[in-house]
Amino acid sequence: AVDLAASGDAKGARIEQDVPAPDACVRFLSAVAGGFDSVSVNGHELARGDVQNPSTLASPCADNGEMAHVVLVRRRM
Repeated sequence: AVDLAASGDAKGARIEQDVPAPDACVRFLSAVAGGFDSVSVNGHELARGDVQNPSTLASPCADNGEMAHVVLVRRRM
């Protein structure tokens, strides 16, 4: 199970998710991050192109051991 906290309004939404295991983090971000305006993993803000490249996701996803904290922000709805 993962924790999911979402809050938002007409201007956007913020989703925070804890993803167990660095490899699951990479797969998760590769699948969903392209639809968000801002993505950070374990406090590392990622550039738009980085979320589409699994090799650039490996280090931030593993930075916190076996649990990656992912923050996805979509500014417009």
